[in-house]
Amino acid sequence: VYQEWYLGTELYQEVEHKTPRTTFKNGYIKEEVVLANVDEVTQLLEDLKEVGYQIGIATGRPRTETIVPFETIGWLKQFDEFHIGTASEVLKAETTYPEFKPLGKPNPFSYLIANGGNDPENYLIYIKEQEQVFSEQDIYIVGDSLADLLSAQKTGATFIGTLTGLKGQSARAELEDYRADYIVDNILDIRNVLL
Repeated sequence: VYQEWYLGTELYQEVEHKTPRTTFKNGYIKEEVVLANVDEVTQLLEDLKEVGYQIGIATGRPRTETIVPFETIGWLKQFDEFHIGTASEVLKAETTYPEFKPLGKPNPFSYLIANGGNDPENYLIYIKEQEQVFSEQDIYIVGDSLADLLSAQKTGATFIGTLTGLKGQSARAELEDYRADYIVDNILDIRNVLL
């Protein structure tokens, strides 16, 4: 029932391969609440790309639950979909290589997809070659959880913690305890670090 309300009638049928109970739900997925000004985030993404950053997404949400809100808000065009790693790819890799489960965060698998590209031919490389793989590169992981920070540390990426996750400002102490490279209040504040 939750998935039908969240995805809406059409997406529920498409994603879950089940018959919806109703025919009229638009889906809360198209009404996600953003945590920062949409135009300012758009400008930040454009500015990052303009100076040469390749940007990607690594998320614990399924692909549909990532793509639809970004498309609705207008941010999807800022990203190359080849550099989006989601829970859907994690599940696919865990099905193909069950001996390496779990591959969800804090395993950095989705970050390796975001960086290297979503090519199933490379999944085994992403699974086996994680330790300090970014240490010789200028790679930043921006996240709002300890799982994101642990992924950054395992790969050797620089971590920017944002205090906009479930724990909000109370996440600061945890991120400090685990030695986050940077901590910012809001995603817009990464401009001061990266630009």
